[in-house]
Amino acid sequence: MDNDLHILLVRADLLLPLHTKIHFELIRITFPATENTINVKHSKPIFSSKFPFLQKLALNRGALQGNRIARMVTHPELPKSPVSLRTKAMKLCIILCESTVAVFPTLIFILLTFAPCTPPFILSMLPNCQPVQTTLLGRGIQGLIHLYEIWTISHITYSGSIWIFYILFVGIDCMLNYLNLLKRQSFAILNSEDKDNCVRLYCSIQILEKWFNSFVMDKILPCVIICVPALEIVALFVCVNLHQDISGLGFLLFPLVAFDAAMIIILVFPLASWVYKESKETIRDISSKVIFLDNKALTRRQIRSFIPLRVKFGSNFIDRTTALVIQNFVLNRTMTLTLIRSRKIIT
Repeated sequence: MDNDLHILLVRADLLLPLHTKIHFELIRITFPATENTINVKHSKPIFSSKFPFLQKLALNRGALQGNRIARMVTHPELPKSPVSLRTKAMKLCIILCESTVAVFPTLIFILLTFAPCTPPFILSMLPNCQPVQTTLLGRGIQGLIHLYEIWTISHITYSGSIWIFYILFVGIDCMLNYLNLLKRQSFAILNSEDKDNCVRLYCSIQILEKWFNSFVMDKILPCVIICVPALEIVALFVCVNLHQDISGLGFLLFPLVAFDAAMIIILVFPLASWVYKESKETIRDISSKVIFLDNKALTRRQIRSFIPLRVKFGSNFIDRTTALVIQNFVLNRTMTLTLIRSRKIIT
């Protein structure tokens, strides 16, 4: 590869002392043609966590016990571009989901305070569980068990979701920004040098897509595709059928989870499908601009080597129908469970 190739994704170890505020920044790393050292320049943070303390807790002491993260790095012109509506929507989605992750343990604690024997928590497994403890010792033991459960839930939820928010969500938006940048450059192709710059940038974006998919396709994205619809089904079922059986503050958890799950399906999955659509349109735009340039045989071979980008999970990828299929499945399963419960009540 050329020395001036822009490295678009790099995995780095991050030391997180307690006094450090964590920012998941878009940074720029380039290999200048005249230098052998890596030039690192930090751009203005685009995605920044609203709960840095919880991030430190999750990365340093969480269930994953890891401090290895993926960082997005930007093309030199990308920080100069205005923030798109798509990026603003993705930022809002991350803020809302991260807020839910922070509020989730608190709502669970409130639920257990009023209904300590709620399954599947620890006290529900005891045969002599009592909703109200009559002795001071019993209340103390019950409180310690609840604190342990909340501590565990906090680590699990944030340690698992941090990879989804700041690698999957940010990575999708990052690739779309690169494709928009490449599309703008393709409109200005006038000579072979402009064409070579566009070809080089698309090859770099292909490298980003390969690295990104190698990180998310086997574990992160399949987990999102399975767990997010399941959470929405459970939350909608509880909101429709069990709202009278759960105390008020504890019930707030389920509409919140249903809203976040629906937002991920309606917003993030369509944006992931845009990666494929935008890359095909970009290839078509470049092809229409370079047909009149010199060295047509080489140009045709370069264009044929372009592969549309995909956000993959397993051996498949997210297309424009994925979000519709998933949301239709969620509504059908929720309706089926509601009908089954209504029949049991009637009989």
